[in-house]
Amino acid sequence: MDATSGAKFVRGSQQGEAEALQRLKEEAAKVGANGVLLTLVGDRSRGVLGVGVGGGGISSGRRNFVAGEGSVSGGVPIVQNSAQGIAIYVFD
Repeated sequence: MDATSGAKFVRGSQQGEAEALQRLKEEAAKVGANGVLLTLVGDRSRGVLGVGVGGGGISSGRRNFVAGEGSVSGGVPIVQNSAQGIAIYVFD
């Protein structure tokens, strides 16, 4: 079974980890399990949010004017807390 938290920027959080574990428990309960054997808990990359700003220019007839030639760009990783486990049933 596999469950994730909502997406966050840069890295996961304790709250996100708790959210992923709760979702994993709920998924296990849907198949009749009363426990989960955890196999993996950690952050999962979901891509990068990229932002870029470029220079501009104005052209009129035969003359050109370029203002602020150059560009700036960057990216911020998007991650989710992830939990994986095996749904189990423990007899009383």
